[in-house]
Amino acid sequence: MIADFEKIFNEWSEKVETAIRIADTERKEGKDPGPRQELDYWKQRMRVLTGISEQLRSKNCRTVYDVLT
Repeated sequence: MIADFEKIFNEWSEKVETAIRIADTERKEGKDPGPRQELDYWKQRMRVLTGISEQLRSKNCRTVYDVLT
């Protein structure tokens, strides 16, 4: 069971890293952003990080974390 939970935890970690990396890449690929594009970027970034945070606080995540610790 612990091996399965470690696998799940590693998959979650990779997904979080990918989501953050994609947001950073999209920003770097954009042309010289104006104030509106900058604001939109940070709003989207906040939505992504909030979503990740909410998922990490879910019962399933807490269970996996508690077992592994």
